Formats: sequence, structure tokens, C-alpha cells
Amino acid sequence: MRLVVIGVEGIGSGHLLDDPRHVHVQALRGEGIAGRLIVDACDGVETLWSAIAGRRPATVADLGDESGFRAGIEGFRARLRDHDRGDAAIVVRWPDSSGKGAEDGAIDPWLARIDEVLHQAVELLLDRGEEVTILVVVLDRPSEADASERDDWGGGGGFVMTSSRGLPAGEIPDAVRLIDLAATLLKLAGRPIPEQLGGAPIALETLVSRVENDERAVLERLRGLGYLS
Repeated sequence: MRLVVIGVEGIGSGHLLDDPRHVHVQALRGEGIAGRLIVDACDGVETLWSAIAGRRPATVADLGDESGFRAGIEGFRARLRDHDRGDAAIVVRWPDSSGKGAEDGAIDPWLARIDEVLHQAVELLLDRGEEVTILVVVLDRPSEADASERDDWGGGGGFVMTSSRGLPAGEIPDAVRLIDLAATLLKLAGRPIPEQLGGAPIALETLVSRVENDERAVLERLRGLGYLS
């Protein structure tokens, strides 16, 4: 099984994971698990990926640099297309001057592009019939007040994850650590979890249903778009 991680750093996780206009993220969420994160000061998506793959992600894209962002996306797609290259990850980082979220109800164009990157990744992998687990993880940025008062600020974030092997749809009630996500991905892939990892797979039996009245409308919209049967 291939493991695919799309990581975003430096923006509130709700801007990407909770906005129903990001239909591809919502489709992933509707078919898998979601949850909140506790993030230590030294943690990042690279920490997660190193725990899984034993190396840094090959693709890191900093927003604000259009050509660099495009090159990062192309590198990620190339890795997905080449099955022999195995797992794939991309980390997208917001500069301090960006990632404030949509203004006046407008959708953030960068987030819309990340949603499309997810769509293209899923289509490519499904068309080839590959077994895959996909994780989208967002690490929040501290507020200026938090950053000035706490040198050790870690923070939080959120994630959505689904697997071709099937995951019960629901939300993890308690916040988890990045290292626990790494252990969960390894378990889903049928790989050994190193003792030194220090994480434990998420207990899926703790999932709670997310289908509230307002979310039913989101699910209906996704069905209308053909993402859910």
C-alpha cells in the first residue's frame, strides 16, 4: 500500500478542512476519519514524514513563490505517477504575509489550488486501482500574542484521512499527536511500527458520528457532484 501525505503549515486548519467549498477535502472527510492535533513546538509535517518514510519529503512548496509552488506540485505528481518511487508527500508552507483566510466570504485561491491537488492525486491513484491511504494534515500558526508569550509554542491543527482498505467515517473525539498519525498510517499499510517511534495507532473504535443537520447538506452536495454514492 502506498502512503500519500498532503501537509499544510501556517494557517488555521478550519480554513481548509471545514470549508464546504473545498469539495475534494470534504469528500475525503465524508469517507474517512477526521480529528484535531496537538503539535509540539518542534513538530512539523516533515517530522511526521520522517517517522513514516525515514527521510524528509522530496517536495516542499513555499507559497508566495508561484514558480516554486508550481515546481513543487509537478514534483509531487511525478512521484505519484511513478509507482516504483513508492510513498509520496508534499508540504505547503504559508509565508507570514499570507494564509489569513478568506475575506468577505471569498474562497482563498491558494487553498482552492491545494484542494485541486488533492483531487488530481485521488483521481490518478484510483484510475490505476492502487491501494493507498491518503492523509491531509494542517498545522496551525500561533497568533502573534501566543508567539510572543511562549517561546515553546507548539499549537494544534487538524487532519482528514481515508484508505482504500476502508475506514469507518467519523471523528476522533480527543486530539492526537503527529506521531500517532504516523503509527496509524504504518498500521494501515501493514508495516511494522518501530518501537522507537513512540506513537500509538488511533483507536478507531472511539469514532463518533459527524452527521449533524448542517453536515447532511454538505453530504448531499457531495453526492450531487458524484463523490459519494
